[in-house]
Amino acid sequence: MNKIWNIAIYARVSTDKKEQSEYIPVQVENLKNGY
Repeated sequence: MNKIWNIAIYARVSTDKKEQSEYIPVQVENLKNGY
C-alpha cells in the first residue's frame, strides 16, 4: 500500500511530465513483479 501512495504523491508533486511518464511505468512494473 505504501508504494502505491508513494507513486500517487510523486505524480502529484512532480512538475516534470517527462520524468513523471518515465517514473510511473517503472514503479507499476515493480509492483506487478512483487518488489
